[in-house]
Amino acid sequence: MDYKETQLSGTQWQRCYNIDIQNQYGQQPRITLNEEVITVANGEVFQRCAGSLQVAFDPAQEIALLDPQSGAPTGEVITQGQIHAALWSLYMAKALERDGA
Repeated sequence: MDYKETQLSGTQWQRCYNIDIQNQYGQQPRITLNEEVITVANGEVFQRCAGSLQVAFDPAQEIALLDPQSGAPTGEVITQGQIHAALWSLYMAKALERDGA
């Protein structure tokens, strides 16, 4: 017998909770997608790390876009190069905003 053993009812899923992009000068960029498992049981939320995926940057690689709410394909495609351009543009806009340029 386990002390205070209880039967639980709930749901569980896995998700990406953090994306880390290494963009060191003179090296190929790398992307790390950190995952976690979320468990909701009896109204409480429990989170635990579930590993990570390592992705080498390939500007030509296409990614089929999915709707974040439903997971359904949108029919649109984007490349890793386009994501890189969008994130670089975000950085430049925010750096210029910060520096008053």
